[in-house]
Amino acid sequence: MMYFEYQHFISKLNYKHLLRWQCTLKLTILYLACMLLMIWIAVCITLLLQPRRTSPRLGQACNSSPRFQ
Repeated sequence: MMYFEYQHFISKLNYKHLLRWQCTLKLTILYLACMLLMIWIAVCITLLLQPRRTSPRLGQACNSSPRFQ
């Protein structure tokens, strides 16, 4: 009888430990996803804030076309 209670206690402990580990894993994945999103947003903002660099050929083509004059 004592052995059965001990096994039951151990299985409950393992289950709680597994749940805690699962929760920690979920939080870690969520944290990494948030970090990647922040980095992506920062890169997008820096790219948007940079002045537009057009290649010389494209710029000449746009300037020489009658629509843009």
